[in-house]
Amino acid sequence: MRLRKNLLIYSIIIVLLTVPLLPYSYSDGFQFKFGYPIAYFTTFNIAPIRKDEILLMRIGVDIGAFLVDVVLVYLLFTLVSFLINKL
Repeated sequence: MRLRKNLLIYSIIIVLLTVPLLPYSYSDGFQFKFGYPIAYFTTFNIAPIRKDEILLMRIGVDIGAFLVDVVLVYLLFTLVSFLINKL
């Protein structure tokens, strides 16, 4: 199977846009998780920001889950493209 760069780029963009656009999140009171179909972006709900702290200290990104999301979306696009070409 040949890797189609344009579908891969679209997959990456769509997975990145799931964080601000899709309302998929859950919380245990301490952290909120975002990302679809697999949560890969986490924000931590802790005390107010201190002077020696930056906002990026409260954010976590799971690269493995992000890559799995990209592969899933890419495979879905490839399947849809294949079915459209067959019709």
